Amino acid sequence: MGNQIGKTIERYRRSLGKTQDQLGAMYSVTGPAIFKFEKGYVKPSLELWMKIAYDAGLTPKKSLLFWIKDKLPDKYLEVFESIEADAERIETGEPKQPGYVRYEDREALRKAVLCDPSLPGPLVELFRDDEFWSLYKPRGIEIDHLIGCIASFGEGTTDMYRDALRLIRQFVELRR
Repeated sequence: MGNQIGKTIERYRRSLGKTQDQLGAMYSVTGPAIFKFEKGYVKPSLELWMKIAYDAGLTPKKSLLFWIKDKLPDKYLEVFESIEADAERIETGEPKQPGYVRYEDREALRKAVLCDPSLPGPLVELFRDDEFWSLYKPRGIEIDHLIGCIASFGEGTTDMYRDALRLIRQFVELRR
């Protein structure tokens, strides 16, 4: 079984700068319960998960899909992901895109990327860096390109992602 819920809860907690006990207090659960959710030892109830996911900026549909996927045995995940990808392509009429371009507010954008469990670790580390956000002021379209074009090559380093963002920014500026 996957642990997207745990990763999402941990990223959300870290984006708030809270301890496990502090986050637990926000949702009337203990710090050790948050620890168990983050590590994937147990899953929160659907009701609790939907509250946390809403606060983390996930849509109800995506939250429910995460909850279902995390409950599935590994042997069914490939089939589920294939069906999910096909449904999304049909729904949007185009290939899957991260969709961070819709975020106008930089803090909302940062919160959204920090809660995305599909991002590689070094990219998440880059997005956690306050200095990166204050110096580079990345926009949603740049992050979409970074994830769509560069992250698909595999897990790079934080510096590689920073350099890739600079290059993407130059190409985006050329299109204006």
